[in-house]
Order: sequence, then structure tokens, then C-alpha cells
Amino acid sequence: MTVYHAGMAKTKRRQPYAPPDVMNVEAQRLAKELLVWHAHIRANRRADAWALGDLAPYKKLCERAGIGGAERIVGPYLGELAEWCKRNDLPPLNSLAVNAQTRIPGVGYDGAPNCSYETWVEDVGRCLATQYPPQIP
Repeated sequence: MTVYHAGMAKTKRRQPYAPPDVMNVEAQRLAKELLVWHAHIRANRRADAWALGDLAPYKKLCERAGIGGAERIVGPYLGELAEWCKRNDLPPLNSLAVNAQTRIPGVGYDGAPNCSYETWVEDVGRCLATQYPPQIP
């Protein structure tokens, strides 16, 4: 943010509460893989005609992202992705990640930015109707 002070040169100051623009490596890898998953679903389904079996189980998602074994601790990384989507006015791409047995997101989904169990089905539909950038930082 550029700040101007009377009689002073302009200065750049980062708000202390602003989240970083770049996600950690694990979150970036998951984002990259979810973009691939997203593109695959969009190529084969309409945004309003997806099925639970189309979504990305945590274990498979983590394995494909090169972080196998992280499926039980994936929530914070997906939360970073949700935060990035919110900051960029995009539906939560993390809505495509689900528990393999229940085929719904885990408990952390409800607390992630712009995510709610009550709107999860709509979140998935909005996600699939959206063209995301080819790469997420």
C-alpha cells in the first residue's frame, strides 16, 4: 500500500495483518494439482452436473502433489489456498478436496476463508464454473 504524508515523500508500507502473497511449498503443490483436477472435471462435466466421485480425495491429491502421507494434516495447506482464492475474488478451489470415504470436506473446511459446509455444494459449482489462472503462486 502506498501512503502519502503531508510534506513527505511517498512510502510503501505493508499492513501487518495482511497475509503473504505467496503460499508455502505444500500449499502451492496442492494448488497446482487441484488446478489439474479442476481442468479434468471441467473437460468432462458441466459445472452444474458434477458428481461426488469427480472430487479429489485427500490421499490421492497429496500423492499426486508429491506430498504423500500428508493427507491427515492437509487442512492448513488447503486453508492457505482458500485464503489466496478469497484475496483474488475466486471461489474456493479447495472445495474440490474431500475425504475419500465420506466424499465431503473435512472439519477444517468450515473454518477456511470463504468456506462453509452450508454452502459447500454451491462452492463446488461456483468453482467448476470459474476459469482459474493457469498458475497459483
